[in-house]
Amino acid sequence: MGRFAHTCRIVGTGMTRLGKRSLTATELMQEALEKALQSCRLELRDLDGLVAVPSLSHPHFMEAHYLATRVGLLPASDRVVRTIDTGGAGPITALLEARRMIINEHCQAVAVVAGDAVSSMDTKS
Repeated sequence: MGRFAHTCRIVGTGMTRLGKRSLTATELMQEALEKALQSCRLELRDLDGLVAVPSLSHPHFMEAHYLATRVGLLPASDRVVRTIDTGGAGPITALLEARRMIINEHCQAVAVVAGDAVSSMDTKS
């Protein structure tokens, strides 16, 4: 194995426009994922891992599985998906999990996705 076989790098980023929009958190995550893949010239089929941080506004049980199914990564037996829910530390924990997936589970390209649409939440409660 080469010297860089388990080296982890952030190679792309994607961000949606901020502000009140009529999109769900999942739709925002999907848009950010597409932009991140474009920024590093990868395609969805190049991913063998996905880590997702669940949203407050539109939570789903097993967020990573839900998102991966929506974008077409699942069902597939050669993909690893994980949901990381550690509150405010979620994005950092998700990056650490992606690193672990590359080093220990032999993933080559792992996307880390987080997003929320808190401005769409009911504020009258």
